[in-house]
Amino acid sequence: MRRVNISMDSAHPEKFAAITRTPGSFERVLRGVDAALDAGLDPVKINVVLVRGFNEGEILGFAELARNRNVIVRFIEFMPLDADHAWNRSLVVTAREIFDTINPVFPLAELPRHHASETALRYRFK
Repeated sequence: MRRVNISMDSAHPEKFAAITRTPGSFERVLRGVDAALDAGLDPVKINVVLVRGFNEGEILGFAELARNRNVIVRFIEFMPLDADHAWNRSLVVTAREIFDTINPVFPLAELPRHHASETALRYRFK
C-alpha cells in the first residue's frame, strides 16, 4: 500500500463519536492518520462530506487538520444515492463557500488541473 483515503465527517471528537457510534473513535482515527504518515504513505487523504446544518461550521477545523498534519483534505459534495429521498440542494455546501471560508484565514492558491475533464478544484496553502 502506498496511499490511503480516510473518511472523516467531523473534526469534533464528540460529533465524530456520535456519527460512528463509537466513543474514542476520533482519537483512534487521528492515530491512524499519524501512523499512515509515519509509515511514509503518500498521499494521506481525508475525505469530508459537508452537509449544511450538520458540519459546514467545521471547514476551518479541517483546514487546520490539513495544515497541521500535512494531509490532503477533500471536501466532497453531499449527494446520496437517495433511496430515502434525503438529498436536497439546500444541504449542499458549495466549493465557493468552502474557498471563501478558508482563504481569508489560510490563503489558498489554485493548482492546475491534470486533465481538461477534471471536475475537482484543487488548492494548496500559500
